[in-house]
Amino acid sequence: MKQSELEQQFEQELLQNSRKAESECGCRFARLTQTVSRYGGLGTAKALFRRKTASEGFSVLQQAGRLDLSLEATAVKTKYASLFTDEEINHCLSLLCEGGHYRAR
Repeated sequence: MKQSELEQQFEQELLQNSRKAESECGCRFARLTQTVSRYGGLGTAKALFRRKTASEGFSVLQQAGRLDLSLEATAVKTKYASLFTDEEINHCLSLLCEGGHYRAR
């Protein structure tokens, strides 16, 4: 199935953030990268949301103060809203809130 332009943008941003997290935070995303290459960024995100767990590296990014690079933070961006259900977005927002992503600095 052909990806929409928006799905391609999401996948590119996800992979770009993964590379940035690896270089800046030492967080390895081997499994995420493999899954994205097999199922696409959107398929990977949706499978993760169905399991109701945090993405690979979430806790490392949290400790580094870089949850902005997480799959969850990418998924909740307004530009990607049409790709996800309200339940999926709420799951991400909940994880990000619990992780302190939205605390005043």
